[in-house]
Amino acid sequence: MKIAAACQKDILTGINGDNVVFVFFEIDKSGIRSVNEIPFAAGNMEQYADFLVKNEVDLLLTPAVSDNSKDILDNAGIHLIDNLCGNVRTLVEAYLAGSLFDNPKYFIN
Repeated sequence: MKIAAACQKDILTGINGDNVVFVFFEIDKSGIRSVNEIPFAAGNMEQYADFLVKNEVDLLLTPAVSDNSKDILDNAGIHLIDNLCGNVRTLVEAYLAGSLFDNPKYFIN
């Protein structure tokens, strides 16, 4: 499994900010196997989805996104958890532990 998130200085962000880096977490049954960062130049949502597909992403963690963006990602086969905020690694670890949805501090109100 591969989980992706856009971030700035380890904090989850949208794709249109300055100095955005995509962090890819390779997951196996024991947890996080590897972490890789790839710079990303913002484009339209179709380009964003294509970038994620080419990098074999299964799950995207992201702040709030529009319904249109959700449809594009869904059509590309990218699962999505949105309205998130916080440290990217902490969010991934919470997801893997099954506690992401139990903690309201990870979600945008």
